[in-house]
Amino acid sequence: MRKNSKVLIIMILLSIPLLLISCSHSTDKKPSASENPHETNEPTFKIDSEEVSSITVYSYEAKRQESADISRREDIETVVNILNSNTIEENPHTLANYRDLEIHMKNGSTLILMLGNGPQISVENTGTFKIETPEDHSKLKQLIERVEKEY
Repeated sequence: MRKNSKVLIIMILLSIPLLLISCSHSTDKKPSASENPHETNEPTFKIDSEEVSSITVYSYEAKRQESADISRREDIETVVNILNSNTIEENPHTLANYRDLEIHMKNGSTLILMLGNGPQISVENTGTFKIETPEDHSKLKQLIERVEKEY
């Protein structure tokens, strides 16, 4: 009988924490969809075109070399609008570089984007994103080729 009472006491003691945990209200704040950008369709890559002073394009024909400078406001806005319409992905992608875009901000900071031959873009120290539509990918490529010819 004493053995059964000890077992019963041990079972009660072990079940009390489980009962308390299951009956208590969770005070942990759960992230809302707006706090976790990977749960929404909202783009997480955003820069303000008004904050961009210029964009330098680098090519990789033999080695990395400056191939164009985008300083016209309408071209900057086109590039920024294409980039802002995409969501950064968590998984990095290996890219064969097509071009680098060095975005010079008015506050003196620089953001480097590495463009592959496909729709993947790597943002230095941030992650990668994919240009969602073939039309946007084509527009960006055509704009880069046009400014390189003008350079």
